[in-house]
Amino acid sequence: MFSGYFIAEQCLHKVLDATSYETNKPYLNLAIINVLNTCFASGANSYFDRYRDVFKSSLSEKPQELEIPPAMLALAATTVWHRFLVALLTNTL
Repeated sequence: MFSGYFIAEQCLHKVLDATSYETNKPYLNLAIINVLNTCFASGANSYFDRYRDVFKSSLSEKPQELEIPPAMLALAATTVWHRFLVALLTNTL
């Protein structure tokens, strides 16, 4: 199973806390950030270290501002959303 699921479970309270993110920037939610860090950026041989060329800036004037690929962000958001739905459907919120 995707290891982000466990991280999402640990961070579920942050998903529900409206003060933990800006509503116009849901990708800044700490649960999503924790899933991304744990699954893609931690460890000596992390995805980020192995495939650094995948992370590029969309701003030509700021090439040092690396961005997360949309598909990777979508995977993390889906993991957190799934964990939220499981908690909601099983009354474990």
